[in-house]
Amino acid sequence: LAKSHPTGLTPNLLRLFDPPPPVEYKEPIEKKELPPYTGIAQFVSCFENLSIDDQESQAKVETIAERRARVNAARLEKGKEKLAEEIPKYDPRSDPNARGDPYKTLFIGKLSYETTEHRLQREFERYGPVKRVSTMA
Repeated sequence: LAKSHPTGLTPNLLRLFDPPPPVEYKEPIEKKELPPYTGIAQFVSCFENLSIDDQESQAKVETIAERRARVNAARLEKGKEKLAEEIPKYDPRSDPNARGDPYKTLFIGKLSYETTEHRLQREFERYGPVKRVSTMA
């Protein structure tokens, strides 16, 4: 009888599980010697030497928060101007679509496009009589 492996695998399958050849030895890499760390003290003389008066007179850089506040204030001012122009033009009594008592008017939003006026009327008649149903779409 032929001698078999304890796992029952054939020799060609056992070769798949053989360990790979050992890794070839390489000499360690020689590291170059780097220059020592230095500061910027040697370059201070290259900068401008400004007095306190000159520093105050230089243009101040606007920060992000200051820019946001400036833009927001400009928007608010523009909105106030537009509101001042539009208020005299507003006349709710001349609106042809407005009918009846505004305190008995119900506005419903975010409805499905498939919702019909008949279905809305049927749903709200449970709570009392409905005079008129209209869609704004």
